[in-house]
Amino acid sequence: VVDLLNILKATAVSSAIIMIGVLFYYYTAITGTFSRTVFFIDAINTVVFIGMFRLAIRIYYNNDQGFSGLLNIIKPSRTKSGDGGGIPILIYGANERGELLLRSLTSGARPHHYDPVGFMDDDQQYWGGNIHGYPSFGGMDSFEDVITRFSVKELMVASQLAGEKLEKINTECRRLNVVCRVVPSYLDSSHVTIDASLLRGIQIEDLLDREPATIDYSKIESFLKGGRVLITGAGGSIGSQLAVHIAQFGPSRLILVEKSENYLYELGLKLKEFSSGSIRFSYNCVDITNEGQMDRLFAREKPQYLFHAAANKHVPLMETNIETAITNNIGGIKAISGLADKHGVERFILISTDKAVNPVNVMGATKKICELYVQNMASKSATSFMTVRFGNVLASNGSVAPLFLRQIENRGPVTVTDKNVKRYFMTIPEAVLLILQAAGMGG
Repeated sequence: VVDLLNILKATAVSSAIIMIGVLFYYYTAITGTFSRTVFFIDAINTVVFIGMFRLAIRIYYNNDQGFSGLLNIIKPSRTKSGDGGGIPILIYGANERGELLLRSLTSGARPHHYDPVGFMDDDQQYWGGNIHGYPSFGGMDSFEDVITRFSVKELMVASQLAGEKLEKINTECRRLNVVCRVVPSYLDSSHVTIDASLLRGIQIEDLLDREPATIDYSKIESFLKGGRVLITGAGGSIGSQLAVHIAQFGPSRLILVEKSENYLYELGLKLKEFSSGSIRFSYNCVDITNEGQMDRLFAREKPQYLFHAAANKHVPLMETNIETAITNNIGGIKAISGLADKHGVERFILISTDKAVNPVNVMGATKKICELYVQNMASKSATSFMTVRFGNVLASNGSVAPLFLRQIENRGPVTVTDKNVKRYFMTIPEAVLLILQAAGMGG
């Protein structure tokens, strides 16, 4: 309705200007030969056709919400911010991500108890405007005034910000007793619906003191959409996030392999929100070193793309469990890469580690052998084999960050390799999206 009113206003002004100009300059030439109703017919046609075009776009982007989404298209936005009776909230980010979040909060497709009052953004190009009738108040300089005026209880950060900026916003929210929540970074692609239920509190990985990596989402979507994807080690920290991210890009089938039934069950709960869509999920509680069972799985599922995340990664444990590391890491890559070649998998992506560089421990040595094996397979197979290496991934299994947090919570000493050591971290969503981007580039 807001869009329709804006179209009516714009059409009325433009038609009036055109009509006055034509009648003023060419009055004698058109007398008796020019019907003045043509201006009104033109205005009506303009409103109808532009309105239909806008409506078609809205229907396209709301088609996943069914009838409730269609009702939301024609439902008028509130003319006064913060009068909806819910929890008053403010959205940081008057951009595409902010608009998607607002649409989720006002759509009625899922019940929310939030009442948006408007937007804030430090980018001056958004100041003074409005989105669907909700104003953009300005930057963080006016934050306290807006919080007080509208009794805002929560700030929802839709923009993807560097750690230092987010930390400042969070500090200001704590000072004003306002809850601060953020949109997960993996919901950064334009085709993803940003739902308020996916927002979470600020976590350690949000505070990295650098800009997030730039991701080419179109390249990722071009090969994943409609494809059949297999993930080994799907229940682990990297594997499970791979599954969640890949599901966002609309594959036709997602084949999940995990030997831990508990991890596989928990992953199924994470992916429940995608179960109503066109994606078919296949949950397989299988040990990747069981070549016969994996062979039957490949024959049945016919995967096109394979992400091999299954591995033993804890360095100290593998030092005393050498046979396990060799069996699972080296034996696993031998079995899975051979089956990928046999069954015509198009792309095989090995998730490796920086510890494979000049390895000094058992885990690093086994991963180095895995890389060499994949490199050898690439030279003689029609399958495109590739390897992606990572260093420290925050909050992943085997990362030092969870250990540091536990030590701080227990008020104990924080154990580090050396007092002068520097560690460079990346977030799990960043790691996963970079894996997908590398896969999109090919071998």
